[in-house]
Amino acid sequence: MNHKSNNIDEQIAECKENWFVDHKAKVVTATPEVTIIHWANPASWNYGCHFLIHKRWLIVVGDIGEATYEWSSDLTLQFLSGIDFGYFKSKCQSSEVGRNFIDWNEYVAGKNCEEAINAIITTKEEDRSEDDLLKLEILKEMSPGHVKQDYKEAAQEYYNKAGDGAGASEISEMGQVAHPRCIGHFTGLQMAIKQLSK
Repeated sequence: MNHKSNNIDEQIAECKENWFVDHKAKVVTATPEVTIIHWANPASWNYGCHFLIHKRWLIVVGDIGEATYEWSSDLTLQFLSGIDFGYFKSKCQSSEVGRNFIDWNEYVAGKNCEEAINAIITTKEEDRSEDDLLKLEILKEMSPGHVKQDYKEAAQEYYNKAGDGAGASEISEMGQVAHPRCIGHFTGLQMAIKQLSK
């Protein structure tokens, strides 16, 4: 997936057009306890997976990675078809990259850094705090191409000097994006349910 955007709708569209264009949904198990949906291109396992729904759990396994999602009530396909991506992602309990299912993107980090710098610069001088000026100084050192560790170090430097935890978190998370596989799980599930409901 091209991660040049932090726009979830664009990334969902990319999944639909590139990952799942020829996929077919098939229910391979349907009992009162468990539903298993096979989601794949009939000619290939590329981007294929199984969605296993057991009570309040959704488990995804396959070529687009593994993850476990949990809700507080038993799941139905109708319920799952009506949720949005942010809510879906918040239910992740485990994945190959951790519970938050996030990824780091240098391009997005650079864009967010640039926006933060512009926000401080365009603030009236009398409205800028010392913390704003310190943040500006630190962010100006973050040229395009800086990696996650650079942002973590910049955040630590800012925290050590300003004692502002929220501002430090903002710096350290500038390149955090939803993991492509989480977006794939959501998109594939929505497409599979839509096919099955026809």
